[in-house]
Amino acid sequence: MLQLSTCRRLRVKRFRRLLRKVHRAVHYEFVASARRAPVRPRTVLYEAFAGSGMLDNPEAIFRQLRRDSEFSDLVHCWVIADPALRRRLEAEWRSEASVCFVGYRDWSYWRALATSGYLVNNATFPSEFSKRVGQIYLNTWHGTPLKTMGYDMPDGPRESANTLRNFLAADWLLSQNADMTEVMYRKAYRLDGLFDGGVIEEGYPRTDAQQLDASESAAVRELLTERGVALDGRPILLYAPTWKGTRFSEVADDVAELVATVAQLQARVGESYTVLLKTHQSVFRFARRDPLLRGMLVPNDIPTNTVLAVTELLVTDYSSIQFDYLATGRPMVYYVPDMDAYRGGRGLYLHPSTWPGPLARNADELGDAVAEIAHGRDAWQSARREWSARFAPYDDGAASKRVIDVVFRGQGAGRRVRALEDTRRPRVLMYIGGMRSNGITTSGVTLANALARDGRLDVSVVYGRSESASRIQNAQRLDAEVRQFLRVGAMNAGRLDHRRRGQGPSVELWKDEWRRCFGDARFDHIIDFSGYSTFWAQLLLAGEGKHTIWLHNDLGRDANRTVNGRAHLRDELHGVFELYPRFETLVSVSRELSRINSAALTAHAAREKFTWVPNLIDADAVRASAATPLRSVVERAIADGSADLAAAATRLAAEPDAIWFVSIGRLSPEKNQRRLIHAFAEVAASHPELRLLIVGDGPLRAALEHEAAGRGVGGQVVFSGNSPQPEALLGAADCFVLSSDYEGMPMVLLEAAVLGLAIITTRFGSVNDAVPGAKLTVVEQSEAALAEGMRAFLKGEVARARFDSDAHNRAALDRFVQVLGALPARD
Repeated sequence: MLQLSTCRRLRVKRFRRLLRKVHRAVHYEFVASARRAPVRPRTVLYEAFAGSGMLDNPEAIFRQLRRDSEFSDLVHCWVIADPALRRRLEAEWRSEASVCFVGYRDWSYWRALATSGYLVNNATFPSEFSKRVGQIYLNTWHGTPLKTMGYDMPDGPRESANTLRNFLAADWLLSQNADMTEVMYRKAYRLDGLFDGGVIEEGYPRTDAQQLDASESAAVRELLTERGVALDGRPILLYAPTWKGTRFSEVADDVAELVATVAQLQARVGESYTVLLKTHQSVFRFARRDPLLRGMLVPNDIPTNTVLAVTELLVTDYSSIQFDYLATGRPMVYYVPDMDAYRGGRGLYLHPSTWPGPLARNADELGDAVAEIAHGRDAWQSARREWSARFAPYDDGAASKRVIDVVFRGQGAGRRVRALEDTRRPRVLMYIGGMRSNGITTSGVTLANALARDGRLDVSVVYGRSESASRIQNAQRLDAEVRQFLRVGAMNAGRLDHRRRGQGPSVELWKDEWRRCFGDARFDHIIDFSGYSTFWAQLLLAGEGKHTIWLHNDLGRDANRTVNGRAHLRDELHGVFELYPRFETLVSVSRELSRINSAALTAHAAREKFTWVPNLIDADAVRASAATPLRSVVERAIADGSADLAAAATRLAAEPDAIWFVSIGRLSPEKNQRRLIHAFAEVAASHPELRLLIVGDGPLRAALEHEAAGRGVGGQVVFSGNSPQPEALLGAADCFVLSSDYEGMPMVLLEAAVLGLAIITTRFGSVNDAVPGAKLTVVEQSEAALAEGMRAFLKGEVARARFDSDAHNRAALDRFVQVLGALPARD
């Protein structure tokens, strides 16, 4: 019975998995089909907060276009996610043939997104979006930032991935003021030097709605009353806190706290004001379910700025709503009980001491501040005027007209339109692999950081988004000056497009995927630093620029390497080899390796394309990691559930009198740890104090453990598995041993040399320039020779390596610049 139940669960699980695959396939067929339809140049698609309503800057632009007879031929299409709201709006606009509505992410949405000539959004289109030729995209964003944005946020590169995509696809970005352009677009989203559209600094169209006469103000109050908001004829005090979460995928709202704050405010102000609550878009769907907020909650689909127009006093915190409200000249109070935690977590751009209103840290202080203003005691008028001149200088009621002049009339002359593109530094884009913990990731991160710190190039890296903790940690090693692109979503193509006649996606589809990932960004140099992925090579070749691919190993041998009878890399690498003719330069990581690769791969590329640039080494990071106490390694391993690593580090610390050889690398055939174990067993037979620590994991783990036991050294050979800090294990050992059949320029050799370890290595093809300038003990590729090298160490005949990492890095960096032709070398 139990077996039957288990079988049923497995069948249900498989069926659900199949349904997801079918749904995904159908979805992308819909998207691909929509993108084959022609663009309709006189249709405008508006989206605000993922279809929350006819709101914000898009709504203001829509209204102004409708009022202007010059644009009477435009068709206006609104994205509305809530079906009930969509039905109400369709009824309201039924008599207007030029206004239509689509649901969010339904079939009509993908068709409208793919075919509308103008796209207007105040946030971001989803990951499937890729601007087509003939479309004009205006991103208005939704506020001047007070709290940190983009790369300045915690986990900024990951959280900003889709926003950065959207900004780079846009033709126009809207900015409320010069501060917003500098702080948000130039710096927080790192668009300086890359965005080649225009930034329109003409104020926010949505603030036009705040310029109301008496009758218009009365109409707004009447609308609020009709929608169930109880005003009771009193002035409005609007409480408008921001969303307090840090991840849109993990909304952190506390409706009970909002209810309590509104109740406290209303009790304190009495009959002086009616207190209303305006929540962030991501919180509203939770707040509207609470009966205690009935009559107090401003409906989400009523434009915020029309409510601000009739608001006498604003209470907010870190929300950008305050910058809009400056244009009214009316008072504000900041309720910030979580100020210290918020500043330390999310972060702020403007110090609270400069804010143009009183700061309340608790409910009593809030009540006192509101009471002061209610009684006419406002000491902040001068500060508000200064902020208004700085942050709302163009919110004068005519911003919509000026934005329309630029975007829809093409009349940018005389308007405040700024360019962010900086052509002084060549732009480099590098794909540095999947961010796994390996030598390619280490060398790629080191190179990108060195290039950014050097300052001669504008450096970006790209990699696929992953939820793996180790990959996230590896990405966090990238310098703040390195712009990070995370590829999100998938290629916009149906199955027929992907596998048309067995040839794979067309060149045009690859170009479309490039645009989806990078928008209209252009790079002078596009580098496939990984060199092992056909997909990424194809994608990078779709971008315009000089294309270079890295060769980290003897790739001819890599392609033919078998593990358990299978050549796992053969098909993938041969796919990459076929693309070599389209790359201008093929870069190996040492001079000798370039000779080996050019000889082996001459059928795929002309010899003159092959060159070399040595790997760089982050010596400071290596030394810092090596200095980590072994007890810390043990504690972290236990926390991560890495029992083998914890046991290995514990034993390494507990046996100081033992002599430890260490080897680090993937447990696979080309590393030939089997030969190492055999050689060690030969030496250890007469030296019971010897230990061999093997750091790494791979398909041969079980076979190697069996080999050690069979040779009688199972108790002396320690397998740790993978380690996030292998340098700590390396630094605690006595001698590093490499037993590989072939290598490129192994990072672990450079790391061992930086730490000044004695080094024994087999003679692989590029060994002579693997660690330039450092003395290594090189032995032949045999068990006897490797054993003899170990004995030489025991006799004191293997000297510790001496390696000038600074000189090496300077030479390697200049070599990189020369090979790419990016800049002349330093004097």
